[in-house]
Amino acid sequence: MNWTEVADRLWRLIESHIPIVERSAAGGRPRIPDEVVFAKLVAFLRAGCAWDVFDELCRGGEVSGRTCRRRFAEWRDLGIFELVCNELRSELPEPAIAHLDATFIRSRGGGEDLVGLTRHGKGSKIQALTDEDSMPLMFQLTSANPNESTITHSLLEDVDELPAIVVADKAYDYDFLRDAFAERGSKLLSPHRVTRSKPPRDQEQIGRHYKRRWAVERLFAWLAAWRRLANRWERRAEHYWQWLCLGISLIYTRRKYWP
Repeated sequence: MNWTEVADRLWRLIESHIPIVERSAAGGRPRIPDEVVFAKLVAFLRAGCAWDVFDELCRGGEVSGRTCRRRFAEWRDLGIFELVCNELRSELPEPAIAHLDATFIRSRGGGEDLVGLTRHGKGSKIQALTDEDSMPLMFQLTSANPNESTITHSLLEDVDELPAIVVADKAYDYDFLRDAFAERGSKLLSPHRVTRSKPPRDQEQIGRHYKRRWAVERLFAWLAAWRRLANRWERRAEHYWQWLCLGISLIYTRRKYWP
């Protein structure tokens, strides 16, 4: 199933959330069909070019880049992409094992909304909890400079029920995190840092589970394939967030109808 077919499947769900716009009694040019605009937005998500470049690429076509930008703003303000993403995520089965990690997204569009300075430059961070099929059970967008251990609590607040085992890397080797997971009926498996001075904790069977951490890394690789998500060009975090929800919705849809 190629991405065009996936987008067609996703559109059937998105369409049900878009309000019907009646044609003006004053006449004028007919409104470009929403389905055509959505297909262009998916192409824009994959291309990752600037809006003015996208305008040039659309020139002479069925829909202009300006129309795509305006329609995206309408749907973004309605929160449609986030709503659909949540619906698709609710259909995922509850896994016994999950994987936790975060990835850095360089900010190239300026702005200070959820943008932090790191040794890699300014950017944001996507943190995700995935099942073993790389499907995100929950994800969030944060500033890049806080340590991953300090932002995990906000991610856990949005998860109704944690898997029995959550596997993470050394960045999560903190006993206060293990306690937080234990209070939710889950066990955090994280290899100890070299600098750890406290006694070992929860290291049994970690090797067997840790070798499958590629599941969460694969999600980040899929997101990076959407060039609009590989770098953050949006000054406002909410704008990037809606693109992120659209990209993950496409990933959910592909899994749902695969092959």
